[in-house]
Amino acid sequence: MSQYKLVYYSGMNMNLVQGASEIVEADSFNDALSLKCSWPVFEARDHLSAAAQNPGTCVYYTEMWEAVLLDPKQASTSHDCYGDFSGMRY
Repeated sequence: MSQYKLVYYSGMNMNLVQGASEIVEADSFNDALSLKCSWPVFEARDHLSAAAQNPGTCVYYTEMWEAVLLDPKQASTSHDCYGDFSGMRY
């Protein structure tokens, strides 16, 4: 099991307030965030963090949970997740 740091954020647009953080053990981001909420989970592209935002909030007020993987060595941090940009022309 991996360790995740969970943090709660809420507040008005451009004025989010960070709540107390907590460290939990879980098998995945979904499992870690499901301990706090049942909101949809969106994982970051690098697979090192994820967030679950309340779908009932609007653009001007939000509340969400963020999970950060504390031991990234266990994560699959392959650079393939960024795509192959070698063929791009500048």
